[in-house]
Amino acid sequence: MRALIYNIRGFGEQGRRTQLKNYLRHNRCDIIGLQETIKADFSTAELRSLEFGSQYVWNWVPADGHSGGMLLGFNDDTFEHWRALVRPTDLALVDTAVGDVRRLYSRTRGDRTP
Repeated sequence: MRALIYNIRGFGEQGRRTQLKNYLRHNRCDIIGLQETIKADFSTAELRSLEFGSQYVWNWVPADGHSGGMLLGFNDDTFEHWRALVRPTDLALVDTAVGDVRRLYSRTRGDRTP
């Protein structure tokens, strides 16, 4: 299993997207976690362009203005019993085949108030 967790500092930048696609094409990651996407929404075409050989399940937390934003994608074949947990401040990949929630990836955005 391979994972890429990357602070992309703006998914809208063509050079960064090209660099990301080249990396994914050569490394065939099962999990893709991007932070600081600075995007409120993603098109199906944008998400599918990151898939090489397998279909992924995609979830995201939108950016707040010109900062933040997270994107999480995982290979649906590799993680058959997994799902994404999406909250306003983080994304997590959880195993539903066991009785408890096990976090594989979680990224917090901003300050949390207890």
